[in-house]
Amino acid sequence: VALERGVAQVAGEAEKQKREDAEREYRGVLEKLETELSGAVASVRVSSRLKESPAVLVDDVDAHGIHYERMLRQTGRPVPPRKRVLELNADHPLAARLKSLVDAGDASGKLKDWGDLLYGQALLAEGSPLPDAPRFSKLVSDLMLASSK
Repeated sequence: VALERGVAQVAGEAEKQKREDAEREYRGVLEKLETELSGAVASVRVSSRLKESPAVLVDDVDAHGIHYERMLRQTGRPVPPRKRVLELNADHPLAARLKSLVDAGDASGKLKDWGDLLYGQALLAEGSPLPDAPRFSKLVSDLMLASSK
């Protein structure tokens, strides 16, 4: 299985158990992010491939790949829409912060913005364009201002 496609293969039973535990612990976060990002991603799940990054976008196992899309564009054919899977690094401090927002009921409404930021970061990390660059820029500015208080 390629790194950009499907679910990463888990090394052993201990790693598999760790991932299942993280899936249970972060179920609320995954469900909320999936709802908030429903127009952009097919699903949200815990990643077993990330070490430092908070999130990554991967293709579903059955999805057509980027090479197929390029070929269609080069031949002038329409490219079918595809939604990707956002994988969240449960070991990253941002995942814990998202969990605390969900556990507290997210009265501030930050989860939508933070979900958009994570999705934008994942797009930028792979070299893809942002769907709404002005919104992403505003969210980054707002975050910087909030952290400087």
